[in-house]
Formats: sequence, C-alpha cells, structure tokens
Amino acid sequence: MDTHVIVETPESVTITYEVAGIGSRFVAQVIDLLILTGGYLFLIIGYAAISEVLEKTAPKLGSSPWPTVILIIMSFLYMWGYFIFFESLWAGQTPGKRALRLRVIQEGGYPAPFSSVVLRNLIRVVDWVPLMYCAGFLTMLLNKSCKRIGDFAAGTIVIKERGVLDVRKKTPGIERTLLALPVERLDDGEIILIKRFLGRRKELDNNNRAELAHRLAVNARDKMGLASIPEEYLSLEDFLAKIVEASSYGRHLS
Repeated sequence: MDTHVIVETPESVTITYEVAGIGSRFVAQVIDLLILTGGYLFLIIGYAAISEVLEKTAPKLGSSPWPTVILIIMSFLYMWGYFIFFESLWAGQTPGKRALRLRVIQEGGYPAPFSSVVLRNLIRVVDWVPLMYCAGFLTMLLNKSCKRIGDFAAGTIVIKERGVLDVRKKTPGIERTLLALPVERLDDGEIILIKRFLGRRKELDNNNRAELAHRLAVNARDKMGLASIPEEYLSLEDFLAKIVEASSYGRHLS
C-alpha cells in the first residue's frame, strides 16, 4: 500500500513524500491503543481507591453519583484528547507514530495546523463505524494516499519519515543539497520572509527581484555560517528554494 506523493508548495518548491500504508498505521494505532488502555486502567484504579476512601471518610459523598460522573468526563477527555494532545505537541506524531516514524502533515506539505488535528481526530468516531475501524479501513483501501475519513475531512496525509530519506538517497544531488544546509540556524521569521519572496517573486520587476534575492541569500548564507553560496545552485533563487525545502524536511524529520 505504500506509495509516494509529490506536493508543490506555494513557493514553487516540490517535495516528495512516502505515504504510510495500512500496515504501519495499524501498528502505530495498536501502540497508541495499548498506551490508552494502560492509562485508562490507571484511571479506574485511581477511581476505585478514591471511592473506597470516600466511603470511609465521607459516606454521603462516596455514595453520590458525582465521582462516577467525574470519572466518565475524565475518561472521555482522555480517550479523545490523547491523539489531539500528542499530534499538536509533537507536530503530527503520537507515541505510536513516533515509534514507527510516521507523521501527520497537511496535503500541501506543511505541518498540520491545530484545527486540522482536532478535526481529523474528532471524526475518528466515524472511522470506527460500525466496528473496529471498519469504515476507516475500507476508505484507506480505496484511495492511493491511504487516507481515512478523518484525513479527507481535515485535508491531511500520514507520511513515513524514512521514506523521505529513501527518496533523497535515490537523487544524490538533492540529498547532498538538503543535508548540507544547516537551516536550523535560521529562525522562523527568516524562513517566512524567504517563503514570501518566493511566492511573490513573479510580481516584482527584475531589478527588485534580483536585489531581494541577493539580500535574502547573503543573510541566509551568513546565518548558516557558509563561506560562500555553493556553485551547485543554479541561481540565488534556487539557493533560497532549497533552504525552504530543507526546512520543510527538517520539521518532518525532527
């Protein structure tokens, strides 16, 4: 089921990803469910212990329905918040996905925003219909991107991070270019400026376009500690495009 998708960002940067298949996503889901089960058992044990204490120290409170109501609310928040919490905290990864080196991203190649993370996980209940992920499994079988219903609704895909590395190894020039750029030395604001320039460069006249490209390239070169811009780049704009591409790979490989 594993395949590749090619996305082109608004900055005209083309990135190739390997889509995670049903097998790897199933194993990741099993890991997450085991963790969820362990946490839920901890909640039950804690509830039983607190109920026993309340019955001995405060019989009226112990016999009231409120402890049970609180347990139900906590269980609901835990079961549904687990995936949202980790995919937001770890940029598209849960413990299961991290173990399998999988990551949720937006279809355009960018990290999935919080709204997409929430949507794809709230619709998880539909994927479970009628039993044990049947709807989600059938949906994943019927599309080449292996997307479940929640992915379609949120506009997300799940990729294999090692797949990105495999693709780069098949193209030594890209691998050398991306791995040689210490883009982690550039802050988010500088990357955003480069993206904006690449997205709007066709609207600029030749002189302004060349001047801005030179300023951004020189600043990036100095920040990354490069003695010069490598000759392998066809132009300053090509150099800037590779910086954006390398920063995108870095986020997905972190």
